[in-house]
Amino acid sequence: MIDVQEYETLAQEDVYAHPIAASTGGDVLAREKVFPSVSGSGRMSPKIRVKGRLVANFPIVLQTLKSLYSLLALERGWNSYDAQPIRREVLDFAARWIPGLLQRGTPAPAVVPTVRGGIQLEWHRNNVDLEVYIDAPDAVRFFAEDLQTATPTESHLLGNEQILRDWIIRISDSDGV
Repeated sequence: MIDVQEYETLAQEDVYAHPIAASTGGDVLAREKVFPSVSGSGRMSPKIRVKGRLVANFPIVLQTLKSLYSLLALERGWNSYDAQPIRREVLDFAARWIPGLLQRGTPAPAVVPTVRGGIQLEWHRNNVDLEVYIDAPDAVRFFAEDLQTATPTESHLLGNEQILRDWIIRISDSDGV
């Protein structure tokens, strides 16, 4: 989990708001605002604030959020059949939830639209297949499999958050980069 206390609060003069690319919409992160800020070295690094609190300081979260909101461009029938457009409430929920899901060292997931208007996050690494399905804010489930032992786990998120965290740790780099 990302520890909000681990990050400094930036002074207003250290924060520079940059608009998100047009493909993701003008107010992409209505609840979560993305700010690049100047670090001590003078480099620009992404910072993410949720309701005024600094949440993340690594580009994987920013990359994942941009991938999520790029799905808003998908219209009904995006799969050449009758796929539903991705529901905004699903994306907004995922954008609030993902910064707490990803650990330091967790690679960015593949962000995949589902035909019923939800999203799927996928990782295939470290001999683990991990898929998280967000069908609605109150309907999150996951499937994970250890490829060496062929041991699968499939569950709804509610009440099984620690199990998902353990799988996230397994796909993450141990050095925390």
